[in-house]
Amino acid sequence: MMDHPFLNFRRWQLSAGWHAVSALCWLLIVQSSFAEPDVRHTVAYHREGEFAGWPANGGFWMWGDEILVGFERWTYDPEPDSRHHTKAPSLGGYYSRSRDGGLTWQGENRSLIKRPEPDLNFQGQDFALRLWRQSYLTSSNRGRDWRGPFDLPAFENHSAYARSNYIVTGRNSALLFLSTYPKEGAPARSFLARLDGSSRQFEFVSWIGNDYLDRSRIVPQEDTYRHAIMPSGLRISDGRYVCAVRQRVAGDRWDDLYETRDSGETWNFLSTIERGSDNPIS
Repeated sequence: MMDHPFLNFRRWQLSAGWHAVSALCWLLIVQSSFAEPDVRHTVAYHREGEFAGWPANGGFWMWGDEILVGFERWTYDPEPDSRHHTKAPSLGGYYSRSRDGGLTWQGENRSLIKRPEPDLNFQGQDFALRLWRQSYLTSSNRGRDWRGPFDLPAFENHSAYARSNYIVTGRNSALLFLSTYPKEGAPARSFLARLDGSSRQFEFVSWIGNDYLDRSRIVPQEDTYRHAIMPSGLRISDGRYVCAVRQRVAGDRWDDLYETRDSGETWNFLSTIERGSDNPIS
């Protein structure tokens, strides 16, 4: 297991997904080609003495060859007490931007504007939505300025714990793939919500994967640690979506894939992607 305090970027013609080895984070971008892979490996961010990681949570956006990725920065700790080589306090969030398809990168600080935009045009060519923990931010200029953070509401009496995974369904509508914040007697679960950009109203749609406990190799007791978190959704066609979910019951870790054919109103188990690990999937 390697631990390095820098963030890496890969452009790959065959497949796509997130892979993280501690602070060593590779970003794989889809291109529709099945020829022999042409791989170029570039460093998206590096600063001596820092730990940079978790771009899967920080957000990722593309506008042609312009790419923006968000991540977190910490002081690097070579001998940590926990599994991450980070030393408190956090150095805060950061972005790296590429204007040439990932070949070169430049770091950017976050510029925040407290006033909300009156109307969210999700289909605007420069629009971006960032969901992070219990808040969200919006940008209409490709992340150069962000408005927020604004609080996410409670859903079904549960606080949200979000990362940026959403699908635009119209000029003023988007589906948000979210998790709940765990609390006593209520383990973290994944769910789907709808956001109306004209009124900034959030609506709970459905739980994703109600049946994950049924496929656990461990029979959970009342106090058994468990979660079904970090959903990653993809649109297949009108009304049809698939969503991967990171799942755990005590020491049993796995990833499941769910499917909906009615725009998220109901979900069915599709397949198990992996057993033995519940790292974030994409």
